[in-house]
Amino acid sequence: MSITIIGAGIAGLATAISLAKHGVSVQIFERSAALTHIGAGIVLWPNAIWVLKKFGLLEKVIARSAALQNMRRFNSENQSLGCLSIERINQHSGFTSRSILRADLLEILLAEALSLGVDIFYRHPVERIELCAEQFKVHFKHRKSICSDAIIGADGRMNSVVRKYLLPENNPVYQGFVNVIGTAKFASDSDSPLDVLDYWGTGERFGIVPVGANSAYWAAGWSSEKHIQDRNINPEQLLEQLQQRFANWPQPVQLLLENANLSSIKKLYIHDHHPSDTWSKGKILMLGDAAHAALPTSGQGACQALEDAWWLAHCVGLQGLTSESFRQFTQFRKEKTDNIIYSGRQIAKSIFNPDSEACKLRDRQSQQTDFSLSAKAMADFWMSGLS
Repeated sequence: MSITIIGAGIAGLATAISLAKHGVSVQIFERSAALTHIGAGIVLWPNAIWVLKKFGLLEKVIARSAALQNMRRFNSENQSLGCLSIERINQHSGFTSRSILRADLLEILLAEALSLGVDIFYRHPVERIELCAEQFKVHFKHRKSICSDAIIGADGRMNSVVRKYLLPENNPVYQGFVNVIGTAKFASDSDSPLDVLDYWGTGERFGIVPVGANSAYWAAGWSSEKHIQDRNINPEQLLEQLQQRFANWPQPVQLLLENANLSSIKKLYIHDHHPSDTWSKGKILMLGDAAHAALPTSGQGACQALEDAWWLAHCVGLQGLTSESFRQFTQFRKEKTDNIIYSGRQIAKSIFNPDSEACKLRDRQSQQTDFSLSAKAMADFWMSGLS
């Protein structure tokens, strides 16, 4: 039996690795001409590190990532709103959180998938899927088609063909804010610890995540009621907009914008999905963002994609490549991913609230937070189900 995976992002590649390590024949079809990545970087929280260690990839990840110590929160006037100890999260979980550029993680996953004999076919956008006797027939837009015993949809949150097959009326939901993301390299003589810096304004945010002493990825966000596609805006114009919008924000924000890598800058209108009880029908299944797209405010998108990959192989190992193993996978994963979707929405609603008085209250509450309890709660939740 063979499995066809649609999509060669983190979820698709990780799932291929996990299944191939269990002896399953896997092929991946990707719409793009090469590996692409929407997103600048990722924090691999302890649950993701747990999975990568299971895959035997932790040493390769460590070589291209950075260990983080704290997440420091400020308002736009540089007043402290509190500090979450990432080291405390690590201590509670037993694994060290690390930051990595998304492109670097994809390269590691791709190399591992290829070493396991996974075939990857680029320039294969899927047009439709149909059930054909005991198999599925996948039709591509250039009129080629293939048959497969099972289909895994890892084709993202916005245009997932597999999600449309399973849930025709379930569309991405715009959540009222935009993110502009990018990377930056800069000279630094500092020996200070690698801390995440998170700046909150009124309906605005600027987050900075170091991936080394002299490099970082960043995300600038703000509330935006209307979903307007800026089809013709270029990176230079985006950078100019950011420099104007965040002109009076603290010095680290200015440093990042002064050293932004223009080719990395992207503007995204942020969507998620309402949770669904249906992730599969027969032997067709969606996972990763196709199944449970969470907002970036959850901090768990890539981490949950990696968990999906491990859990699916676990279920297939127990039940075989059957519709029952796909149903069992959904049962194992749904509650945790639902909670992550809802928590991401709650955080985004608070951060991107355009009401200044509400934001002042939010900031005072942050200053009064017991971050040591928060660290333990985060570690316990993220590591739940992993043993």
